[in-house]
Amino acid sequence: MAATEVRGLLRPFWRIALLTLLFNLFWGRGAALPLEGSEPPGTGLRFFVVGDAPYGNAEYAPFKRLLQEAAEQAPPFIVHVGDIKGGGEPCTEARNRRIAGLFQDQPVPMLYTPGDNEWTDCHRQSAGGLDPLERLTALRARFFADPEVLHNAALDLRVPDPAYPENAYTLKDGVMLVLLHLVGSDNNHRSKNTAAMAEWRQRSAANRRLLREATRVAQQSQARAMVLLFHANPLFERSPASPGFAPFMADLEALLSSYSGPVLAVHGDTHRFQFNQPLLRTRSRVKGAERLWRLEVPGSPFLGGVWVSLTSDPAEPFAISVVYPSAVEAFTSISPDVGSHREQRDHRERVPRAWAQPQAYEASASKTILSASQACDNRVADVALVDPRRASCTCCDG
Repeated sequence: MAATEVRGLLRPFWRIALLTLLFNLFWGRGAALPLEGSEPPGTGLRFFVVGDAPYGNAEYAPFKRLLQEAAEQAPPFIVHVGDIKGGGEPCTEARNRRIAGLFQDQPVPMLYTPGDNEWTDCHRQSAGGLDPLERLTALRARFFADPEVLHNAALDLRVPDPAYPENAYTLKDGVMLVLLHLVGSDNNHRSKNTAAMAEWRQRSAANRRLLREATRVAQQSQARAMVLLFHANPLFERSPASPGFAPFMADLEALLSSYSGPVLAVHGDTHRFQFNQPLLRTRSRVKGAERLWRLEVPGSPFLGGVWVSLTSDPAEPFAISVVYPSAVEAFTSISPDVGSHREQRDHRERVPRAWAQPQAYEASASKTILSASQACDNRVADVALVDPRRASCTCCDG
C-alpha cells in the first residue's frame, strides 16, 4: 500500500484519537485523583485494574500494550474485572482462546472475574444465539481449569467451592482481596427463564458463602482493608436494590456490619470511570456506609486502566491513578492487528467498519461518544429514575 494511501486511511483515526483524549478528560471529571508528588504514603500494595476490553480486534493491540506497560512496573498482579468481548460480538472459542493466551503471556499473575458478555449475553442473536450456561462451562474450562492461564498460584488463592473456581479470596500485604462472580445484565436475573433463575440463585448463594468466609478471615486477621473485585455495576445508589443485585447488596451490608475496616468495591460494566462513596447518597443509614468506596474502571471504546494503592491515611485509604494509552500509539497500532483478514476469517468475525468505511466509522464513533456519555451520566446522576432492565446494558455493550 502506498504511503499516501496509508496516511489517508489513518487520518480518520487521528480525529477519533483526539475525540478520545477530550472525552477521557470530560468523562473522568470530578474524580479524586492524587497529584504527582502528593500521593498519601502507601502500605506496599499497589496493583493495576482493567475491564470491559478489548471489544473487537481493533482494540486488541492497544489493550495488549496497556497490559505490557503495566506489567513493566512489576505489580504483584493485574486484575481484569470482566467483559473480554463486546456484547454483540460472537461468543466464540477463538475469542476466549486469544484472550486466555494474552493473560498467560503476562509476566505477572492475573486475576480475572467473568463479565456478562462472556456468557450471560451469548443468548443474543448477534452473539450467536447460544446457551449461556454452556458458554459459562466453556469459560471456566478455558480460564480456570488450566492453572497456567492465570498463573496466580503464588497469590495463594482460596476457592471455597470448586464448582465456582472463579470465586476466590486471598490476603496480600494485609489486604483481603475477594473475587466475586457478579455480572451485568441484571446479574442474569431473567424471571421468565427457569434455567437462568436457577443459575442466579445458586451463584448468589455461592457469592454469599464466599463473602462470609472472606469477611471472617479478614476480621480475624485484622486485615487493614478489603477489596472486592467483580464485573457488574450493582447500582449502589438504587434503593431498593435491583432484583438481580439484591442478594449482593444484602451481603454487602452484612460485610460492613461485621468488618470494621475500609472496603473498596472495584467493578466495570458501565464503562464510566468513577471513584466515590456510593452509599452516602441514598443508603447512608447502612452501618459502615462511610467505609465503602467504589471504583469503576474505564472501558471500551475508551481503553484505560487504574492503578490502586493502599495508603496509611484512614480518611483516604485508597489512592487512585487513571492511565489511558497514548492516543497516537493506540490508534496507529490498529493497522497491523485488524489488517489481518486471514485471522478475521479464521475467527469467523467481520472486518471492522473502521477499515471498510473509515469516514462512516468516524461519524459513528462521535455519536457513540455523546450517547454513551449522556446515558452513563444520567445513570449515575439519578439512578433511581432509570429502568434497571435498560440501565444494566445502556453503557456496557459498546
